[in-house]
Amino acid sequence: MSTVTERLDRDMPPCDTFPGVHRGKARRAGPDKSCMKVFLNRTSPVSLQEQLAAQIGQMVAAGDLERGAPLPSIRALAGRLQVHHNTVRAAYQRLEALGVIASRKGSGTRVVDHDGARTTPGEEASLQALAARFVARAREGGHGDSTVREALEKALMARPIERAIVVNPHPDLLRIYVHELSGLIDVPTSGITYEDLVASPGTWRERTLFLTSTNHAASVRQELGEDCKLMFLTLASIQPLLNRARCVPADGLLGIASFSERFRALFREMLSAVCTDDQLLDIPLDDRDLATSRLQLATHVVTDAESANRMVVPARTEVQVFHLLGEECRAELAPHLATLT
Repeated sequence: MSTVTERLDRDMPPCDTFPGVHRGKARRAGPDKSCMKVFLNRTSPVSLQEQLAAQIGQMVAAGDLERGAPLPSIRALAGRLQVHHNTVRAAYQRLEALGVIASRKGSGTRVVDHDGARTTPGEEASLQALAARFVARAREGGHGDSTVREALEKALMARPIERAIVVNPHPDLLRIYVHELSGLIDVPTSGITYEDLVASPGTWRERTLFLTSTNHAASVRQELGEDCKLMFLTLASIQPLLNRARCVPADGLLGIASFSERFRALFREMLSAVCTDDQLLDIPLDDRDLATSRLQLATHVVTDAESANRMVVPARTEVQVFHLLGEECRAELAPHLATLT
């Protein structure tokens, strides 16, 4: 038995076929990214529309689909995936309701480009370009030059932030985000649900940096307004994990181990696209006896960074620790935050 801290991923051979799974490709925008890969498992108890919505939503949050990128039309994607167009329509409508994508007549369906996303770590722009964009947008909004100068002077006098707060609807996911962020930034970090954020207006927001994923950007930006500092976190891509999960042997068991019920439910939903229901094993780590017995059965385990240090697995078990934050986001977060403090 060994305590999991961080096991290095081992290369796995490619897997070309998987029973009951249809794999389709759809084009996407971006100079270095030629396609998005979607996995659909027709034998899964998770509906096809839920599988599709979960994967596209995660691709957006991870930056695999860039802001403003066009998505295939409903009929085009349905044809490529060989599903009914109502399946794709329902998935798109689900994502549109969350503010992740937007459909317009004449321009099709695109990933939403939230204004707040311009503060995403890693993006570079010259000071002159930033100033020109600010002035142009202010004039487009009908503001005169004197008003623009006044607003700029007020912004320059703003006090530095004192805290960072992650906003997410699920309290148990917030614990994972805070755990991952705690070693990356120097200011006190905590989490808050959207409901608690709405119920807690006040001046404390002025010296707070709020962080959320692009999937929750619309609602959080609407609540905070333009004056609060909001940074969008780029999440890790799920594609490498899906590729690895496809290679789990037919008689193998892939355990999803976490203290977070939402983490387990979310990853079961996404992994169901490439694994049969019998291959997926729910491992609630807060139930010690049940977790111990199921960890003995699992041949492969995926877990989160916060849970990894608190579980014991057999040495023979392959463990993958999935960080919610993408590598680029983790690398750029601290330098970006330094400019605000």
